[in-house]
Amino acid sequence: MATARHLSFIRTADELHVTSAAIGQQIRQLEDHLGHALFLRNRGQLKLTDAGQALMPGLTAAFDTVLETMARLAGNTDAAPIRISVVPSFASKWLVPRLAALRDSVPDLEVLIDASTRLAECGG
Repeated sequence: MATARHLSFIRTADELHVTSAAIGQQIRQLEDHLGHALFLRNRGQLKLTDAGQALMPGLTAAFDTVLETMARLAGNTDAAPIRISVVPSFASKWLVPRLAALRDSVPDLEVLIDASTRLAECGG
């Protein structure tokens, strides 16, 4: 979504604290997986393809749902902590730098991060 918003690998990389090459690689992998080009690349300029434009409403709705769920959990003082299982590179370069902003906006939310290559166990 960030690349579609910025239409720039460089600005997306700056926002996510990764390299523009990493963004380009992830986009290519996503396009290969979907079997559709999401961006037209022309001399360093990006433009969303029809497939990229079609993908945006669903992604936007999904991220909005995640944020609404987190806000709802934050309002429930009996809520269990949110457990997030991510690879260490994502945790250190993207997730951790944003935790302060999340804690500022939702101070009662408890977030537990499992930064490893294995999935965290789900449980109640």
